[in-house]
Amino acid sequence: MLKKILGRLGGTRLNVALSLVLKGCGAVLSLAFNWGIAKLYGPLGSGLYGITQTSIVILGCAAMGGLDYVMLRGVATDIKAGNHGHARSLVRTACKAGLISALVVSLLIFALHEPAAHWLGNAGMSTMLIVAAPAAFGLAAMRLSSFALRGGGNVILSQAMEGAITSSLTVAMIVLVWMMPQLPPVWSIGVIYSLSLLGTGAIGFIAYARMRKSWPKGEKVALWPLYAMGLPTVGAVLTNQSTEWISLTATGAFHSAEAAGKLRVALQIMAISNLIVASFDGIIGPQVAAAWSVGDRARIARISRQAILGTVGLTLPLFLVAAIFPDWILGLFSHDFRSAATALQIIAFGYFIALSGGPSGTILLMCGRERWSLAYSLAGTVLMLGLCAWLVPQYGVTGGAIAVSGTMIFRRLVAGLLVRFDLKIKIFA
Repeated sequence: MLKKILGRLGGTRLNVALSLVLKGCGAVLSLAFNWGIAKLYGPLGSGLYGITQTSIVILGCAAMGGLDYVMLRGVATDIKAGNHGHARSLVRTACKAGLISALVVSLLIFALHEPAAHWLGNAGMSTMLIVAAPAAFGLAAMRLSSFALRGGGNVILSQAMEGAITSSLTVAMIVLVWMMPQLPPVWSIGVIYSLSLLGTGAIGFIAYARMRKSWPKGEKVALWPLYAMGLPTVGAVLTNQSTEWISLTATGAFHSAEAAGKLRVALQIMAISNLIVASFDGIIGPQVAAAWSVGDRARIARISRQAILGTVGLTLPLFLVAAIFPDWILGLFSHDFRSAATALQIIAFGYFIALSGGPSGTILLMCGRERWSLAYSLAGTVLMLGLCAWLVPQYGVTGGAIAVSGTMIFRRLVAGLLVRFDLKIKIFA
């Protein structure tokens, strides 16, 4: 089955296979890191880290202003057209602006950590935010270098950076913490997060510097047109990424950091499927952009169908285990997490339905429909806020799970309709 799917993906067969291996390793390592946090610090540690990490992701991605996605699409198109000089200039302009903005965000997090911790509903997060502040810059460095490599054709290293490499660094450091004679404070998790992203970003830029050696210098690329294209994209990305952040923050504010930690673990278990989906999306993204530039809708639809078959086939065992044996899975982290069994089942259902709809969001972004992506993503965020305000105070972790699943299904449904009726791409024809 998998061999047939990969074969139909043509020249990307080896890339997809290797990417799946890397993403699989990254998923296992990421889960191991979160398992280590749960074992060492319990639901409280999982909750504090979850709220901090999702906050950093939101702020770090906002700092880039969508330049990472614009760069990916532009570099992929330039390389296909043989315009390596323009690709090099595009990367330089986007990376310079994105990194400067991310540095400013890191400094602001450091300066405003106390009011930010109060706003997030837990004064104990203050120190965590201080040590995690550099992670915003590290996240930008990792994503910008990864997307530059991916657009330039080094898809495997790009995929490894966003999974296996970063997770390997976090696991190595959590093992060191485990071996210490005395358990360090919970804010040590923030130090680990920052160092892992900074290290991965450094690896990415070293690799990109080597890749661009053969590229000629091109004319200077104007920055503001890139922002004009990127801001709608980052709006869509941020609203999609805000789902977990809103659910965790609401659960922590209305209940406790421990409750947020239980929801976080349930979300992280199902996030394994996200890494598999991201593996396929990372491969097909540049291809979709290239195919759209020549009006090849049939190829986009064909690649999308095979991606759906691959992701559903590879993630189905996880969904079944989560739906049938939720207590057992959560018990692996600690008996304190078993009360989130119903939440895990609800999240698994939402993930499966959303995943079955195909890579509609990626298609919209790669085909230049950033404004549509922003519109339906904003609508999903409004829905998420409403569901959390309604369900979380009364149902706690379970209410947060319902809000997450409902929002994911809504967004995927709307994205699928836009691909079908706006782009005229018949994925399921």
